[in-house]
Amino acid sequence: MRKINVINDKKNKPVNFNGEVGHITEEMIRKYAEAYKNRKYYISGASPMVESFKKTLLKSGIKRTKIITDYFPGY
Repeated sequence: MRKINVINDKKNKPVNFNGEVGHITEEMIRKYAEAYKNRKYYISGASPMVESFKKTLLKSGIKRTKIITDYFPGY
């Protein structure tokens, strides 16, 4: 398993941060996930974030059956 750190707050990025900056995009998925269409994706967090990332995955050609979601209501 490989972990890619992603931070979306450019202003508060740690000095020695070694990862991507910005929101997770289709390009990031293609760049880091080999055979990305065959993988399973687990998205957990606040509803707007989960829905946004789910849309990104679907636009990338990921099948709904490969996407597992877990919402934190009231977060």
